[in-house]
Amino acid sequence: MYNESFWQKQKQTVSTYCADEKRKSLLFSVFRLLTMILIFVGLILGGAYQSVLGTYLFLCSLIVFVLLVFFHQKCKNKIDRYENQLHVIEKMKQRRGNEWRNFEETGQEFIAENNQVLQDLDILGKNSLYQRICVSKSYHARKKLAQCFNQIEENLTEVQKAIESIGQEEQFVFDFLTILETQKKTSETQEEKLLHLYDHCGNLQPLKIKWWVIFSIAIAFVLAALTLLHIINALFLAIWLAMQLLVSILLGMFYASKYAWIKELSSLNLSQIAIFEYIEKAQLKDEYLIAKQKLLCEPSASAAYKKLDNILSLLSLRSNILLYPILNALMMADAVIYMLLVNWCIMYAQYLNQWLETASDFETYLSRSLIGYALDKTCLPLIQKELEIEASDCAHPLIDQDKVVSNSFCLKGMNILTGSNMSGKSTFMRCVGVNTVLAMAGCRAAARTYRTACFHVLSSMRLNDELSSGISSFYAEILSIKAIMEAIQEKNHYLVLIDEIFKGTNSQDRITGAKEAIYRLMKDNVLGIVTTHDFELCEISDKITNYHFTEYYENNQIHFDYQLHLGKCQSTNAIHLMRMAGIIE
Repeated sequence: MYNESFWQKQKQTVSTYCADEKRKSLLFSVFRLLTMILIFVGLILGGAYQSVLGTYLFLCSLIVFVLLVFFHQKCKNKIDRYENQLHVIEKMKQRRGNEWRNFEETGQEFIAENNQVLQDLDILGKNSLYQRICVSKSYHARKKLAQCFNQIEENLTEVQKAIESIGQEEQFVFDFLTILETQKKTSETQEEKLLHLYDHCGNLQPLKIKWWVIFSIAIAFVLAALTLLHIINALFLAIWLAMQLLVSILLGMFYASKYAWIKELSSLNLSQIAIFEYIEKAQLKDEYLIAKQKLLCEPSASAAYKKLDNILSLLSLRSNILLYPILNALMMADAVIYMLLVNWCIMYAQYLNQWLETASDFETYLSRSLIGYALDKTCLPLIQKELEIEASDCAHPLIDQDKVVSNSFCLKGMNILTGSNMSGKSTFMRCVGVNTVLAMAGCRAAARTYRTACFHVLSSMRLNDELSSGISSFYAEILSIKAIMEAIQEKNHYLVLIDEIFKGTNSQDRITGAKEAIYRLMKDNVLGIVTTHDFELCEISDKITNYHFTEYYENNQIHFDYQLHLGKCQSTNAIHLMRMAGIIE
């Protein structure tokens, strides 16, 4: 999916444009300085020496200066946009390499205490799948991305096609990433305030004297016009404006409780306007995406947000000591702002949640499509009814592409995985798990082909002592496997991954307990992978398929090929490793 020539061309083009605009910006700065000098010269000649030429020089220089400021700002805006684009290109390069591990967003905040899979498979947290692909800035989109890796996506086939459609449009991806690059990261609290607008609508009663306010403002403008035309005395206008100011202040005091929460909205980041506008105007091909797009267009989310932004800008003027009395005297600003907000809420507040959900869907689709950009070898998983996973050239998506070793396999039923220490058992199991999670989220898998049923993934891999609760790692594993056994009683399909089963106890108890656990896991709705060093577990049932990893030695050095082999392991390396470390002779 990743087209290197596209990104190289973008980098060359944007770099050229950015350099040109920076040269223009430098020229604008020079001309602004020269114009400032001419303004001062004209001011001195026209003021001190009463020179008409100096006056003309001042006025012309001032007009030129204003124009220069305007065009210079447009130039700066272009530079900012080009630099954001270059940053996007650089981050794409980092995402494809190993530098993505330095990305700020890890999804750590979304790891639930009772969800072992997200940590076992490096889905969330430091050095995780989430860290590699997440580009969302809104809290809602970041949370939704984390959730989509913790469940089977509803309408999986449609979502899969939608993500694939986005990924195939590199220009769309590039432009959308550039917009997101300009966004500020929002918190849950900020977005909740905006969503609570709908809750507050019930408290926003229409202004009972609405028509009187409109009539009063109209009278004020008529009196002002008559005063300027010297038809009436200015005293009448002054009295009317004083009355409007008093009424407006009283209304402001009456609606003070309403304004308390309205003021909080002023701090909101409404920069999502750019996201809404882009999605609304996008030329989409996938029908599922087009249906989503209509949720932002009917009515227009960007237009509504612009109106709200304007209202909040007017509201901010209340804090201006000079403008506040003037605006209230002339236009009864407090009453007008309140009426505008009431009308906005009546028209649009009911759509806020819909817009936020839709925009976050597009953001998560974009993030999920980036698997195809981060890795060279990916495929669109085929979702099937058969309870098995079949893959060719399947690799772990978080290991450096230059170092990762891929495997081809077909897994069904219960599978026991044996092998020497460090031979690749746990990595392979995580490889199967994370690629299945990707498939269930509608993403591409890190393989040449990947065929799977709809699996809920369960795991027991990384377990630690919980000293505060007085729980040992062995007992934590017991509780973890017990939870898996309870979960698989539901009528769903499960992929169960257990690493080094019951490794925390003596060999006799471990084998006895592991046999019983494996028997209970051998259900028609379960595909299981269990790693162990106990070869006795390989022969407890003819329904078990055995696989192994092995090693070889050269010049007294141990080497691994990390290739999956059928059958149980026939060798061990613990003694050799201890001898190499000098622990035994």
